[in-house]
Amino acid sequence: MAWEQHLIRKTILTRVILIVGAILVVLVLSLAAIHSYFRWTGSYYFGEIVALEDQRMVIREGGAVQRTVLIGPGTNVRQGRHALTDGLRIGSAVMVVGPLNERGEIVAELIRVVNERRNGKRPPAPLMQ
Repeated sequence: MAWEQHLIRKTILTRVILIVGAILVVLVLSLAAIHSYFRWTGSYYFGEIVALEDQRMVIREGGAVQRTVLIGPGTNVRQGRHALTDGLRIGSAVMVVGPLNERGEIVAELIRVVNERRNGKRPPAPLMQ
């Protein structure tokens, strides 16, 4: 009788540990997803490049809102899924991901050139090298 009670307690304890472990895994994965969601949704900007300098560019969002984008050595510049090889151009439509600094400038982590028609216009033709 005592042996059977020991097996029952052991089985119940094993189930409780597995259930608590599963709940913890789901909780950690949910928190990671929420963190990732808020990290990327709060800091992305769409616009057209209106000015290019050495380590910065200016994009125009929607109407007349212009934002300065800082481009550093860690900035990932892509076109679609591939790295951009021929550089950024004025008139290109871009999506910029990065936080704002204390002066309100975007510190770019990712710049993605998008092939988008704006007002019936095609994106700029690639530069010949």
